[in-house]
Amino acid sequence: MAVARRHRARVRRTAGRRRASAHPADLARARPREPGAANRVRLAARSRCADRAVRRLAGGVLAVNEHLAHQERRTPPRRRGSPLTYACICLLVGACAARQDTPAAAPSPEPLPKSPTEPAHNAEPGAQLTSPPDPIAADPLGYLEYVERKCSELQAYTIVLTRTERRGLPLFRRLHGPERIQCWFRRRPFSVRMRWLDESVKYGESTYVAGEQNNRVRFVPRHGLFGLPPGVTRIAVSTPVKWGEARYPVTDFGLERLMERILANVRAGGVESEIEYLGLQPLAPGGRLVHRFRVTVPTRVAEAPTTELSIDPRTHLPVASRIFAADGKLEAAYEYSELDTTVTLTDEDFLLDAERKAMRGAATSSDQQPRAGSS
Repeated sequence: MAVARRHRARVRRTAGRRRASAHPADLARARPREPGAANRVRLAARSRCADRAVRRLAGGVLAVNEHLAHQERRTPPRRRGSPLTYACICLLVGACAARQDTPAAAPSPEPLPKSPTEPAHNAEPGAQLTSPPDPIAADPLGYLEYVERKCSELQAYTIVLTRTERRGLPLFRRLHGPERIQCWFRRRPFSVRMRWLDESVKYGESTYVAGEQNNRVRFVPRHGLFGLPPGVTRIAVSTPVKWGEARYPVTDFGLERLMERILANVRAGGVESEIEYLGLQPLAPGGRLVHRFRVTVPTRVAEAPTTELSIDPRTHLPVASRIFAADGKLEAAYEYSELDTTVTLTDEDFLLDAERKAMRGAATSSDQQPRAGSS
């Protein structure tokens, strides 16, 4: 216990001596502070830090300015551009801006416009040839398929066919024609009537209606034997082809069948087939403009492998076709004119004139017979 008391006394004496020798400012800091003093101390410290940061920033700015001034003294002065240079720059900037504002071109349509848009032009005679419409040039096969669909929509029409064909028996084949034929066509039931307009042609008139007369063609020549009036003859649809009187049977008549034959040969030829769009060309010298195509298929598909096809740009219907052999000789040429698709055709329109006259005569005679019981 005595030792502890002596130690405490020694500590009190040492503390007293330290207070006696302390600086007055230290004694002031050691005194208890009033409330809020700590906050004032913190604010003062922060203010001093901010002052130091401002001084450092100002020093950095001055250093950067001095560096830039030094660089300017070392870099040679730039030459000023001429007014022409500034004008070129302005034009270049304007062109770039216009290029950015222009919308991007649309990608190519489905393989061929399965339904191409109407070409914006009138095929007037003597008009200057223009560039081909893009959908047709890009996909000619698709356009021809579109033409085929247009033809399949025709239910009935009248048309004038100008026909030139190389025909006859094998040893005596030669070009015949041209022959001008007035034609009547009906889709259902399939019906075709033809009347030859040229007096010099031996053919007079023919008619065919599917399902009637045992599916036979009825025809009347222009002149009868030995000066007698011509009579009605009934033959099979294949007989004129076998005897070299026609290139195709009557069942192959029509704009739709024309397109079907061409496209069937193209598909049969596969990759060997070629369709070339020749552009807008006159149908005849000085005539109206038409879309002209050249279709070539292998000779294994067709003996006459090349067909030139002309399409009316306003109706998208065929107006002419020419068929060439492998050696370039003309095998056949067909021209379709005076097309009228607004007609309404009945069964009477597919009667021969001789049949129509006979029916009228029979009706007249029956009307003239006295009724039973009359005086």
